Amino acid sequence: MEIWIYSYQETWPSSFQKIKEELASDLARARVSYLSIDHIGSTAVPQLISKNVIDILIVIPSANFKHVILQQFKGALMFGEKQGGYYCLGDGGVQGRWSFKLHPGDAGLERVERHVYVAAEGSVPQRNYLAVRDTLREEPVLREEYGAVKLEASGGEFDNVMQYATKKNDIIRKILRKAGWSEEEIDVKESQAVKDWPRRLEI
Repeated sequence: MEIWIYSYQETWPSSFQKIKEELASDLARARVSYLSIDHIGSTAVPQLISKNVIDILIVIPSANFKHVILQQFKGALMFGEKQGGYYCLGDGGVQGRWSFKLHPGDAGLERVERHVYVAAEGSVPQRNYLAVRDTLREEPVLREEYGAVKLEASGGEFDNVMQYATKKNDIIRKILRKAGWSEEEIDVKESQAVKDWPRRLEI
């Protein structure tokens, strides 16, 4: 696979807002409870280059991070009236989250590519997503450095996106240190990433 990086698009925040509203509608219809729907990843950071993919985090209470709730999310995201068509990738290569991707739309139907992750409040994945996003929003020099690393890392072919993500480990560690994380916390975060996760769908 190839990784394509784009300059910041002013449409990304409004795209997220529309997706958020539709997700909220489908989750409510399916009676799936959650705490928040957050815009994460590089498209959530103004002026940062990024893949043209909207990353979304749905936060749930820690007590709800269990198989029966996962099945509820699968039903809501696979068959939702407004945002249906997702498939589940299990943890998608990062322990402590559930990962969903959107099936390609019908020919001629334009749907912004998006990834939806579900993680428990206070979990390592949730804390990591918000810490990286918020730090890059507040630190322009670090944001530029991160963008340069992303651009360099995107060169070449990859078997899966985790190989690309691993190339950013050093700069992510630097960002998390700036966010106040200890080296031990960062080590735990890195240990939860599966370096060669299977590409088959869980569904």
